[in-house]
Amino acid sequence: MPLMLTNERQFRVVQVWFGLVVLVCFQVALKVNKTCPEITPFHWVVIGMGVWGIVSGFMFERRMVSYPNRVHRPSTRSTPIGRWRAANLMRLASAASVACWGLVLRETSGPALIAYVSFAVAGLLILIWKPSAVPR
Repeated sequence: MPLMLTNERQFRVVQVWFGLVVLVCFQVALKVNKTCPEITPFHWVVIGMGVWGIVSGFMFERRMVSYPNRVHRPSTRSTPIGRWRAANLMRLASAASVACWGLVLRETSGPALIAYVSFAVAGLLILIWKPSAVPR
């Protein structure tokens, strides 16, 4: 059990750090006063990247943790606990990337409402995140 407490504590520190990233992105976006009257193709790409950031965190975690160990060829690089750490870190990073895409949208004169929704979604994903069970 000490491994679980250590990992969870470390991930909570990372969670707070990514939460601060979301807050900084939001504060920088609040200082942008320009808005384009229409959504350009570039804005659609940025919105799509934000949506991909939301979806990819969940997909990547499931694929990474469930990746089978190769019985015939043991690897010291990829272990279940290493994949578990990487998957949880990737999930937090993808949630923070949603806020970064919202900031890019706002900085390129994109619609403020969509950018602010991306900050809210990123913050919510980081707040509700908790590490999955440690693999055995």
